[in-house]
Amino acid sequence: MKKPKLLVQLRIALRSLNYALSTEKSYVAWVRQYILYHNKRHPIEMGCVEVGEFLSYFAVVKSEGGLPPMNFLNTIKEPRVHYA
Repeated sequence: MKKPKLLVQLRIALRSLNYALSTEKSYVAWVRQYILYHNKRHPIEMGCVEVGEFLSYFAVVKSEGGLPPMNFLNTIKEPRVHYA
């Protein structure tokens, strides 16, 4: 059986932790933007440098509204989605 895609795994993890639907949508949106910003690389291949680049991009280019970058930091710190 094929393993679910990353964003599906994230949704499952968030639901198992009883996160609000609005939080789930926010976290999934941030992770999706992060992946697309880095040309669809898998987050497991990236580290602190890539997170810093993404946050800098948002602080400089996308600062006209939307979610503040701190929401993204919360997204990548929790929940723990295990990649097997």
